[in-house]
Amino acid sequence: IVSAEALIRWKHAEWGMISPGQFIPIFEKEGLITKIDSFMVKRALEFNIERLRQGKNVVPFAINLSRVDFYDTKLMDTIKDMLKKQENVRDLLKLEVTESAYAVLENDAIAFLEDMKKLGISLLLDDFGSGMSSLSTLESFEFDVIKLDMGFINKIGKSIKAEGIIKHTIGLSHDIGAKVVAEGVE
Repeated sequence: IVSAEALIRWKHAEWGMISPGQFIPIFEKEGLITKIDSFMVKRALEFNIERLRQGKNVVPFAINLSRVDFYDTKLMDTIKDMLKKQENVRDLLKLEVTESAYAVLENDAIAFLEDMKKLGISLLLDDFGSGMSSLSTLESFEFDVIKLDMGFINKIGKSIKAEGIIKHTIGLSHDIGAKVVAEGVE
């Protein structure tokens, strides 16, 4: 294991497991997603700090940031503060931004991502290939990792066109210095 993704799940007492696809949009709409994402960053850092303290192996955790998070300057400041206090674990945190979220970010949000890069945090462009992918997204910011969308990956063996696009997207990503992760290959 070389990396992990910290994902939140909701096990409701009456309804059982609730899909993030059901509750995350509600939390975003109600402006509560920043609390979840702040918790996830804090918990991932605490987890790795405790493992380091115990002398155990650690791997970086990727945390998804909602597009809503970028409008909450308090959350962005909180993440910066957490990372400044925990310099020894900076390389153990990665932040994921969906391509659709990146497309609508404003200057303050881009500055936050640039600050994260300066602190040594890896940035991942999530869900690349879903919807309206743009080469200008790849050109305008130096993402460390491009995550190919699972829907695209599921077309391997079914679509020669998709396979060609995937092959050349991987080559393009490598040419611009980014690693590639294929979602859903497991």
